[in-house]
Amino acid sequence: MANYTKVFDNPYPNGWKNLPSESTPVTAEALQEHTDAIVHIEDYLYDNPSGGGGSDVQVEPLLTQGSHIADITVDGEKSEIYAPEMDSVKYGTSAEFERDKDSLPVGTTYMITDDAYTDIIPNNIYSLDEVRIGTFLDKPLYRKMVRKNSIAKSAEDVTALVSSLNINVAVNCTFICLGENQQGTVNCTLYKSSNSWKVFGWDSYSSNNDRYGFLAIEYTKVGE
Repeated sequence: MANYTKVFDNPYPNGWKNLPSESTPVTAEALQEHTDAIVHIEDYLYDNPSGGGGSDVQVEPLLTQGSHIADITVDGEKSEIYAPEMDSVKYGTSAEFERDKDSLPVGTTYMITDDAYTDIIPNNIYSLDEVRIGTFLDKPLYRKMVRKNSIAKSAEDVTALVSSLNINVAVNCTFICLGENQQGTVNCTLYKSSNSWKVFGWDSYSSNNDRYGFLAIEYTKVGE
């Protein structure tokens, strides 16, 4: 009777993790089932030695790319274990993605691991929440919509409106007018003077009962 020696090394004994975790870069639920299956097979073989004078039982794990995850060999006869087909996941920097993108297999999910990811995704997000939209002189660049119903050609103090943004450099500012009967945009200048933030438009819009507006402010932040 041959005793079975366990050889399978579970790579993630605490279980698989779903993306975007980089510690186990594959969908958790499917591969957890296959990991558990190999462990259970080994437990069974270990607890139930095969008979027949020197039978050789081995498990040769192949947890690599692709769907072929393991070979089971019993008395010299090998059986292959396959996982369901799924998209592969690859991690790398934005520079590596630009270098390799044309040669990646169809269906590959590429996870960008550096801060430059915002430079290769659309930046056309206008939200009342602060959104990072790119990079300005190696600093994170943000955009936020701030409610303001009018804009004038003369400078107005807007410190109370923008102080919470912690602005370092005001890169761009646009007034967006919305209303049932009139809509439009006005280029603006947002600047700091004597510790106060001020804005003026290259044109003017005034508020009325059917018109309202926002400042779309793009900026870097103090301390970043």
